[in-house]
Formats: sequence, structure tokens, C-alpha cells
Amino acid sequence: MWPYLLLLALLAALTLFRWGQPLSPVSYSAVSRWSLGVMVILLVGMMGLRHEVGGDWVVYLSYLESIQGESLKALLTTNEPGYLFLNWLGANVWGGIYTVNTLSAALLVWGLLAFSRCQPRPLLAMLVALPYLLMVVGMGYTRQSVAIGLVMLAMAAVFHGRVWRYIAWVMLAALFHKTAVVMLPFAFFALRRNKLLYGMLMVLAGGLLSTLLLPYADYFVQGYVANDYESGGALVRLLMTVGPSLVFLLYRRRFGFSISVQSFWAALSWSSVVLLLLLLWFPENSTAIDRLALYWLPLQLMVLSHLPGIWVFKGFGRSFGTLMVVAYSVLLMLGWLLFATHAHAWLPYQFYPWVWLWS
Repeated sequence: MWPYLLLLALLAALTLFRWGQPLSPVSYSAVSRWSLGVMVILLVGMMGLRHEVGGDWVVYLSYLESIQGESLKALLTTNEPGYLFLNWLGANVWGGIYTVNTLSAALLVWGLLAFSRCQPRPLLAMLVALPYLLMVVGMGYTRQSVAIGLVMLAMAAVFHGRVWRYIAWVMLAALFHKTAVVMLPFAFFALRRNKLLYGMLMVLAGGLLSTLLLPYADYFVQGYVANDYESGGALVRLLMTVGPSLVFLLYRRRFGFSISVQSFWAALSWSSVVLLLLLLWFPENSTAIDRLALYWLPLQLMVLSHLPGIWVFKGFGRSFGTLMVVAYSVLLMLGWLLFATHAHAWLPYQFYPWVWLWS
């Protein structure tokens, strides 16, 4: 357990060290760049070079073994070719599962870094991401974590007013996990002008992508909908997103976003409430709803990294708000490690180079 806690303590310390000087999305001091760089290296190394860590470790090994010796040309015409390409590299070029996991972690952290740098407190956003998005999703749902990383690159593009880049990143994310296509319609809310024309073009793009993915729809239904089991903790995880969503909807004007960016995040916030209602109405489909809701996790990062500037407590200032978000992240990490049903699959943490040296 201690490697997780050490990483958490380091990121929390870096965040608190910077709490008196909220980082600007435009410019960064040398210390800020150094802090972000160190965290990127540690996160990619820890997620990418893990050994027998994660709930689906055996499942992902079977992915790797299934394409050993396969031709690259045949591979690219199959289901979710993006992730299978990473496996082809690991199985037929070098590195095995560790190459796959390291490249996957790099894509997730790249998206997280780009997204965090659009927030007023990037280190705080990364800290909020650590307990669940990085440690649980990044180490447990490897395929979808890559898609989420690319979706965060898409969301970063929205902050810069580049809607077509958003669409391109989402379509690329769907090549790693087809469920990412659910994020495509939200591009409409980020448009500033010519919404009718652009909306029609997006419908055509979405229709083309959906046609390409339709042959694999049964796979999603059988894997997440038709199964008899329910996803434990789905309600709690979705409430963790709905809470920040309601904060944004109530205080959206204090975030200082442009009309188009505000519209985009408002649409995501309302849709998270819809997901919660669907979960309450169809609890037997909790697994499917839970997996789709992972794409809404960046909402937590965005809102909580803004929170110290949104809620300023009289007599405490912004530092108190930062401390509260740090405390929340620490409690979330400890709660998951100590009480989560599947935490045993993450414990003890094993680092491949260390295991290899002593095996």
C-alpha cells in the first residue's frame, strides 16, 4: 500500500506548496513545470511498469497472447484497432504487457496533463484524478483509460475554442474503446456560431462513426448490459461526479468561462444527472452505466480545481478551499485502499523491474 500513499503524499505536498500562488493556465514558473514533469514521469512509470496489479490483469494478458504472430494489416481491420495495435507492438516487437501498459499510461497522463493545464490549479486537478481516475481506472480498465485520456485532450481543445479538434480526438478515442463515441454530441454545445450547419456535419460524422461501430454493438451489450451481475459502488462513484456537476450548474458564472465553454460543461453536468436517474431507474444495468460514466470523470477535476476560487470562506481565503480538496482526495484514496471490494487486486503493488531483479 505504501507506494500509493507515497505518491499521494508527494502530489499533495506539491499542491500545498503552491497553494498561495494559483497557477495561471497561460504561464508557469520553473518550479511549476518541474513539479508537473516529475509527476508525469512517476505516474507513467507506476502505471506502466506495474506487475500483476489491477482487476483485469489476466484478461489483458489474453489480449496480448491472442495477437502474437498476427499480421499488422489484419489487426487494423478488427474491433478497437487502437488498443490492439499497442498489443501488437508489445507481443511482436518488444516489451510484452509492460510496453502496452506504459504506452497506455502515457496516453492517459498526456490527456490529463493537457486538461489540467487548462485549469487554474493544475496540480490540484492531478491530485483529484489520482485516487480513482489514475489508480483505479488507469490500472484496472486499461483500454478505456486510453480513450479517457484522448477525451481529455478533446476537452482541452474546447477550452481553446477548437471544436473540430475535439471531434477528431473523440473519434480517435473510439478506436481504443468504442464507448467514447457517446462524447461526440457534446461538441454541438461548444460551438459559437453556425450551429445548424456544424450540427448537421457532426450528425453526419457521428452517423459514419456509428455505422463503423455498429457491427460490434452486440459485444458491448453482452459485456455490460446482458450480464446478470451489478457493478458494486456504481451509485457512490456517480454521486462523486453529480456533486461537482451541481456545483458548476449553481455557480457557473463564477468560473469565468466563455459562453461556448460554459455551455459545453453545463451540458455535461446535466447529462451526469441523467446518468444518475438512469442508474436509479435501471439498477440491473449498473455496469453499463458505470462504465459510460467514466467519461464524465474530468468534470470532477475541472470543478474541484476551481473550487478554492469559487467558494472563498470568510476568514480563511482560498488556501482553506485548497486544503479541503486535498483532504477529500486523501480520504478518497485511503477509503478505496482500505474498504473497496476489489482493492486486493491492487495490493500489494509490484513494480516489474524490482520483481525481475529479485525473481
